[in-house]
Amino acid sequence: LVYTSDTLPCDEVIKNSKDAYILIHDSTYSVQDIDKARKHMHSTAVDAAITAATAGVKILLLYHISTRYSDTVRLLHEARTKFFNTLVAEELMKIII
Repeated sequence: LVYTSDTLPCDEVIKNSKDAYILIHDSTYSVQDIDKARKHMHSTAVDAAITAATAGVKILLLYHISTRYSDTVRLLHEARTKFFNTLVAEELMKIII
């Protein structure tokens, strides 16, 4: 299990996530708001998905999604274009591994 805090896309996360079962990754912004993501030192859902795919993780959980997105399905769809086995983290969520 690998958990990131607020982060820009970086090689250290990929290295430390190599072959992890679950990656919980900062996904504050939609790819449409990539400029805001970079300005505020956050990742997009697509950034998280590319990290997961590159690191070879089994499951990606998107979390720390901005409240500007009342519907997280958009971010889920964006991420799944790069890494299909993606879920949006929810409070008290349980995953059986």
